[in-house]
Amino acid sequence: MRDLKYLKEIVYPHNQWMLNGTDSIELLRNNNKDNFYKISFLKLFFLKIILFLKPLSKIFFLYLSQLSLITSRKKSHIQTNHYVAQLERGYRHKNYFKHINPSNEIPYEMIKIFDRRGYTKLRYLPLKNILKHAYKNYKNIFLFLRHEHTEKLFKSILKNSIANIAAYSYFCALFQNIKNSNEEAIYFNSSGDDLTTYASIQEGVSTYFIAHGLIDFVPIILFPHFTTCLVYSQIEANNILKGTKCEEVNLYPIEKISQQDKVIIIFLDYEEDITTSVRDTLLNIVQFFIEHEYEVYIKPHPESDGIFIHEFMRVNKCKLLAIEEDSTDIVLKKMKASFVAGWGSTTECEALRCGVLPINLYAVKPNNHCIYPFFEASLNWVKDKEKIKSIINNRTDEYFKNLSELAQKITS
Repeated sequence: MRDLKYLKEIVYPHNQWMLNGTDSIELLRNNNKDNFYKISFLKLFFLKIILFLKPLSKIFFLYLSQLSLITSRKKSHIQTNHYVAQLERGYRHKNYFKHINPSNEIPYEMIKIFDRRGYTKLRYLPLKNILKHAYKNYKNIFLFLRHEHTEKLFKSILKNSIANIAAYSYFCALFQNIKNSNEEAIYFNSSGDDLTTYASIQEGVSTYFIAHGLIDFVPIILFPHFTTCLVYSQIEANNILKGTKCEEVNLYPIEKISQQDKVIIIFLDYEEDITTSVRDTLLNIVQFFIEHEYEVYIKPHPESDGIFIHEFMRVNKCKLLAIEEDSTDIVLKKMKASFVAGWGSTTECEALRCGVLPINLYAVKPNNHCIYPFFEASLNWVKDKEKIKSIINNRTDEYFKNLSELAQKITS
């Protein structure tokens, strides 16, 4: 039996993408022990044939997608150094416009990385270039598989490689094209570990990670070797600096709040995640703060359709906080908030950094993979309700004492 620590010696930027898949990520998170997988020469021979032939049709399909008349390709490229990953949810790439290019003075080009019809229209790539990268990646796969792997991991690497080599090779060709046309090109991505990120790094393009929220626990061996990272908490920054070769890691700038009123802002999650338990908790905290003469504002999730929240507000004395383009710290400053509440929201970290007490509304610690310590760095609505009442009654001393204690949890 063997654990997966051996991978540290053999994983590099050119083969990280082979480990990027649901099964392999779960194996890496759990560091599962397993038997070595010994493959026969004959089986390896057939695997080489399958891995050569199966993705070939996908490569031709991607190439022909460039020629499709459904969506016309741009006739000329925008003259820019900035290329931005356009994600499937619009709010996820907004930090580029908030923190990197707020005035839109810098020309930029969006890449719809999850939309085949979008990214294949960005530039025309000759078939031979795509095939050249596919062949190079094909060789790298078998160089990687040649090492002694555990059985489950071997099978997941093979599964990932067959599924992704076509798209990955296309992205490699795309970023080589971008790099050849502009040595100063920078690729900005908010999703982190996806095929485009690995491809841009492999092709030598400066690649910036601009986190759209707190980072899930990605096994550090899979975390791309970004040029620069912009994240929300020091804990995340320390984790990246400790385990990767990232050249620079910075925190998003946060404005400290100086004036506070009796205001709480509750940040909701996706509406489909609002269960009966969540409704009961929301009603409970709203009534509690109204009884203590607080103004209660509710901020829907950016993708909310508004049905639940408008019905909730119709029968409860709280106010809707409209979706704003401002960053959370600016919103908290405008509203002069004293408390922020949420279900494992990035705003809990932002609030603490700008001097507002966060309240976590989970009844029990969720089984997620977030690096940020929500339960340790927030007041908990269930466990700390009496403490919250004491803070409200003894406003200054208790408030800042608890704020200081929680802040230490994310700075050490």
